[in-house]
Amino acid sequence: MGSEPARIWKMQNANPGYRNSQHSRPHNRLRLLMFAGPFVLFFAIICFSGCSDDETIRKLASLDTRLERVEAKLTQVEARTEKMVLLERKVKKLQESISELNNSTTPKSVKGRYHEVRHGENLSVIAQEYGMTVQELSRLNGIPPQAIIRPGQMLLVKPES
Repeated sequence: MGSEPARIWKMQNANPGYRNSQHSRPHNRLRLLMFAGPFVLFFAIICFSGCSDDETIRKLASLDTRLERVEAKLTQVEARTEKMVLLERKVKKLQESISELNNSTTPKSVKGRYHEVRHGENLSVIAQEYGMTVQELSRLNGIPPQAIIRPGQMLLVKPES
């Protein structure tokens, strides 16, 4: 390989506009080198043996194009991974919120009559069973009227006067 391809390669890497900021992050370059580096080196050794300088430049340009495609795919995968991590965090927060709502039964210090939620029941069914409105039942238990209740949950239905 002559000095011309090496000079072109250095110029391209030195140009700040050549690669966007996503590709200049150290962890991206490290990943890219881990996966594409050995392939590129092996390919260059096999392909460039006995090539003229012009052929070498063309092949290097081809390799550079392939490398840019790999970098673009890697960026897409990283973006999707970040989205998945954010979605997992949101789901976890929602699960925690639901768990808090479900566990927010009336404190045991309040005396009165309690109802243990059975499978298939909702606030409307329980309120109707005890002759009250959903708003009254939810206010007694400190939960929103649209709260999801679970079997085994204890709800205050008649406070002691």
